[in-house]
Formats: sequence, C-alpha cells, structure tokens
Amino acid sequence: MNFAFFEKLTAHDSDDYLARFVGLGNEVLPALGAAAEADGVAADLSIESIERVISWVARQVVIVAVAPDPELPEWITASETYEANLFDFDEPSKVLVLRLAFYLGESFVRAHPQLSWTVGRKDTAPQGQPVVTGFMHNMEMPVLLVAENLVARANSHDAPAGDAARAVSVWESKVPG
Repeated sequence: MNFAFFEKLTAHDSDDYLARFVGLGNEVLPALGAAAEADGVAADLSIESIERVISWVARQVVIVAVAPDPELPEWITASETYEANLFDFDEPSKVLVLRLAFYLGESFVRAHPQLSWTVGRKDTAPQGQPVVTGFMHNMEMPVLLVAENLVARANSHDAPAGDAARAVSVWESKVPG
C-alpha cells in the first residue's frame, strides 16, 4: 500500500480518485463476477460471498519476489514474518486486487444502507483513500488496504485458515444495528 501517494493528494484529488475508483469499480463488476462464476464462485455482492471472492482472487494473483528493504533495521529483516512476506503482486494482479477492494466495499454498502463510500479522514492511516464509512466508533474500512492484506496473507507461508472469514465477520460486527 502506497500511503505516501494518498497523503500527498489534495482533498479535490482524493475526491476525484474516489469517484474514478467507484465508477470504474461499477463498470468492471460484471466482468469480475463473470470470471469468478466461470470458476464456480458466485460473486453476487452479498456479505456471504466476500470470503469466497477473496479466496478466488488469492488463487488468481501472481506473486513476484522482492528484495529486502535495505533501509529497514536488521531486527525487522531477520524476522521469519518479514522473510515469509517478501513478495508483491505483478501488475495484472494489482488490478485484480483493486477490483476486489471495490467488491469488498460495495458488498458492505449494498448490504447496509447506513454505510457509504467516502475518502479517508485526514491525519488517519487511510487518509485520502477510498473507504467505507458509517461503522460504529467512526471506523472507516480502508478497502484497498484490507483487500491487499487479505490476499497477501492468503499467499504467505504462515497464513492461518479463515482469515478472510474473520475479517468479514469483524467488519460486519461493526455495522450499527
């Protein structure tokens, strides 16, 4: 996740990015759904479908090895977790993860009328990013970060089973009700 990119955006640019993200997301949603369904995964934008779609995307992505960051201290780079996660996605996979991020957020927005798309609040980690808002305690779901992390974890060597289901459950529990 490139936090610096979003931190540098003006409020106007963040709004434009959100509008393009949601507009393009809606535009490509039928193709994403058709591709998933061709593999036997129902992508119907229900909350229940999110875990299956995340798992499907995790199986589609192409992993690319990356070199350790020489700027990081040795106590980080020597850890098993750091070493196990020295990878990124190729460019087509990054696009697929972006589509998943939209699917994730849009599923919540469609299922819960009190939720909506907006831009992450200033001075928070997801500032300037597309987020879903309306959760309890003013929480914002940073869909790009959540989707990227869940797909990355599903492809890491130490991924616990059920991560996606737990994440969806936790977010679902934060919907005011």
